[in-house]
Amino acid sequence: MRRLLLAILLTTLAPPAHAQAAVLLPGEEPLDMVYRLLDATLPTFMDQAFDESGAGHPNAQLLFAFRSPPNSPHAEFLWVNQIRREADGQFHGVLINGSSTNPNLPAGTPINVSEVAVADWGFVSPDGRRWGYISARAQAIAQDNPAFLDSLMPDILPPEWK
Repeated sequence: MRRLLLAILLTTLAPPAHAQAAVLLPGEEPLDMVYRLLDATLPTFMDQAFDESGAGHPNAQLLFAFRSPPNSPHAEFLWVNQIRREADGQFHGVLINGSSTNPNLPAGTPINVSEVAVADWGFVSPDGRRWGYISARAQAIAQDNPAFLDSLMPDILPPEWK
């Protein structure tokens, strides 16, 4: 399901040559990079960003796929912060960006979402350094946008999480 949701999010444009050497494995498409890095880093993010009670770090963010209507093949991807993780796999948080398709979901709306809808993660340190944002990295590679890549830390995970 996660692969389908991410496939909707990303296009598989051929990356520029400099991006292949810097980020992608030989012959790897940006979408494949997202799957590989998300599979490798999401468990660590979940362990580090949430305490035993389920409270999320104030600088933790998750990207969720929202389907409207629920069985639609189309999804809108919205970032959430102020997150709490429940034992049943539900997340409670607040939308960072509002929906462009549902006027009932503006920025600041409290939401409840299942963990199966997680499409990406991000973490901003108190001094503004940013880790994660794997799908955004892939889009920046596909669109040859090195300025955006430069706004992120080169490592996906903070060094103290490794």
